[in-house]
Amino acid sequence: MKRACGQFRERLIAVAFGSADEEAEAHARSCPDCSRHLAEIQDVRRAATVLTLDAPADLIVAAKAIAAGARAPSPCKRISSTLAAAGVRAGDAAAFQELIEAGGERLRVEYRREESGWSVMLRLPTEGWEVFALDSVCEPDADGYVTFTSPDLPGTAFVILSPDGAHSVGPPGGGSSDN
Repeated sequence: MKRACGQFRERLIAVAFGSADEEAEAHARSCPDCSRHLAEIQDVRRAATVLTLDAPADLIVAAKAIAAGARAPSPCKRISSTLAAAGVRAGDAAAFQELIEAGGERLRVEYRREESGWSVMLRLPTEGWEVFALDSVCEPDADGYVTFTSPDLPGTAFVILSPDGAHSVGPPGGGSSDN
């Protein structure tokens, strides 16, 4: 390596990564060794560049649903319920609700009897939360509400996917209750 070339080695690395240095660039154009060195550094830089692509949204949802089924979700804590007052056990209630805790948030779950079965509705607190019910991911609407319908009350069990993990919500009247 020539003495003059030594003063440009560090500067050529900076040029390879996009810095403007007219003196170093001029030297590389006039010196075959430094020109080759600059080309090698640029090749390494290009090879080291990582191409990142966003996964398709439907693939992300499917992967989360599979993961939710693969690990055992922790049961949600039931804070309160209008179940007994609504008369569900007697089979004559049209609607009731439960307050549950999942992922550090309190969520109100509404159950409503319809011709096709039981409609379940809840509002997710923020983006990044999902509901997995009836073997599929239930997409929230623009306001964050998720609704699904089960043919019977035992089929209303679902899993909430929150940023801190999966939380199971058993059918009304089952599981843990603090009342």
